[in-house]
Amino acid sequence: MKEHNNTKDNVKHSFLKLEISKESNKKKDACQNKTMNIKTLLEKADSKVKLNHYKGPFCLSCATMKNPPTLLEDIRNSFEKFRIKYRKKEEFFLICEKENVNFEMEIMRLEEASGLNYLRLKNLNSESDKYRDLVMKILGCMRI
Repeated sequence: MKEHNNTKDNVKHSFLKLEISKESNKKKDACQNKTMNIKTLLEKADSKVKLNHYKGPFCLSCATMKNPPTLLEDIRNSFEKFRIKYRKKEEFFLICEKENVNFEMEIMRLEEASGLNYLRLKNLNSESDKYRDLVMKILGCMRI
């Protein structure tokens, strides 16, 4: 009699393990589907963004796989942190100013490498040392 109850308990235990396993697989699949859907949406959004193309030599520390809206949000956050004033000239083109440092910042698509975006920076009549220091702080904060 004990053996019969023991067998029943083993069967119930095995059945419960199987059910739990099925449920966890369903949850994993749902999470993977959500992740895939988010990635697909981001790729679609990124493909709809119209960026100017950059052709020529580039600094690798300004190249990124981040999509332009995310990159723009990172730029805004770093500007707030360092109290940099800016105005939009175009959707992904900014004119920036802090004290005596004036510069342009534009998010562009690298023509040579598909999927890579580039942050083009240009000094506008500022001292090169101050400009370089400020840009290094901004890039460090953004973690491109």
